[in-house]
Amino acid sequence: MAGHEAAEELRGRLEAALRECRVALSEYQSGLVDEAELRRALKHHGMVEDDDAVWLLDLSAGRWCRYDGLSVDPVPSPLDAVQLSRLRGVIDRLADELVPGRGT
Repeated sequence: MAGHEAAEELRGRLEAALRECRVALSEYQSGLVDEAELRRALKHHGMVEDDDAVWLLDLSAGRWCRYDGLSVDPVPSPLDAVQLSRLRGVIDRLADELVPGRGT
């Protein structure tokens, strides 16, 4: 049970970091902060320390990475509804291309 509780705590901390990143982006879009302040906020909130690792938010790749002191490893995130919808669209498009007269 302790492992599950630790995982839930980490998940909550990662979710809180994402909320703070959203706030920073909103403040930048509203003109309340400049780009340098935005980058500082994203860097600050995009690093979450855990017991044995640091979690790094890689916004350009859209994922969290885990740094354990030796290496940085990307952590696959579970597919959400938007990703599933996009993947379904790609699959449907590719399937249509295989049907004579329907594809390009």
